[in-house]
Amino acid sequence: MNNEIFDKVTVIIPTFNRYPYLLRLLNYYKSYDFPFRILILDSSTDLLDQDKFRVLLSNNKICYLKTNLDFVAKIVAGLKSVSTPYGILCADDMFMTLNGIRQSVYFLENNTDFTVAHGLCIGFWSKKIKGNKQQFFCEPSYVLHSITFSNPDERLVYHLSNYSATFYGVSRIDLLKLIFEEAAKFTDNNLFTELLLSALTLIYGKMKTLDVFYIARQALSNSMTTRSKTLIGFIKDGTYTEEYAKFRECLTGHLSIKANLDIVDAKKAVDRGMSIYLSVCLRNRESVKNILIRKIKDILENRRLPDRVYEEIRSLYRKLFIRHQERLDDFKTFENTPFSKYYEEVNQIYKHLLSFPVPDNKIKQSVI
Repeated sequence: MNNEIFDKVTVIIPTFNRYPYLLRLLNYYKSYDFPFRILILDSSTDLLDQDKFRVLLSNNKICYLKTNLDFVAKIVAGLKSVSTPYGILCADDMFMTLNGIRQSVYFLENNTDFTVAHGLCIGFWSKKIKGNKQQFFCEPSYVLHSITFSNPDERLVYHLSNYSATFYGVSRIDLLKLIFEEAAKFTDNNLFTELLLSALTLIYGKMKTLDVFYIARQALSNSMTTRSKTLIGFIKDGTYTEEYAKFRECLTGHLSIKANLDIVDAKKAVDRGMSIYLSVCLRNRESVKNILIRKIKDILENRRLPDRVYEEIRSLYRKLFIRHQERLDDFKTFENTPFSKYYEEVNQIYKHLLSFPVPDNKIKQSVI
């Protein structure tokens, strides 16, 4: 394998109390002989099983850092040690394809006005069947469209109007360092951190979604019950104005410089984008589908249910609200979608999942 392109990449893996996932992910990259540098940022309170990880962590392509910092702070600290021109944030339940990384780096190398590139993504989950075996299902996920407007304010408003997180793409390392440093200064919660990271990325350059299979990420059994505060939650408890003021201050300063706008016009652009984002959130919240989802969330979050009942409710949720789900071992059935031609790559991930099963209904959701 020609590793020249991968020598320019560092994959950054933050993890917290999810060692079975980290072990599975590292063995996935080991199957490709660790073609790129890997930086593991571990803030776990659990003890690392040295016997399971010793050989993996001794590889000279892997840097393992133990830290007690929170998510953003540990990324900021870790990025200071990264010297490659490109970096990729990779959750410990996320499988990135080598071809997806390769093609994204190639694109950025030849298009200096773009700050981030990535490809097509799927989410997958498992269900136990007879004999304690697992059956995997999947659906398209992280649907992102290229954003190629020349003006930073147009890119920002469009992105907030059609929002999805951008920071799992291949990014220029200087930008990755900048946006996380700004997040550390201006936000202290998951929602506004994610919004700020993505918005700054689009202020500084364009985004490309390539026609290439890029990510498969596990949707955990408890992912529907994540307790991160929503935008509506900030409004309800009266903290939205304060949080938004810090968010706007940061974006306004950067947008004013990059778009050559005065502060007043830059602020108006941020307000316009967030106004649309907020209206979409509120409109979606009032749909019948989302009212039902909230009711199911309340049941799962506020009552201690037997595992069997919990899994039955999860199964009902999948049937009602997730479309286009397919069995991962029959991925060719994704006919007439952009994914059907990537069967071989998906099958490699599928076989790896069977080799490294993890108790997904017992482990916390990833923080990113």
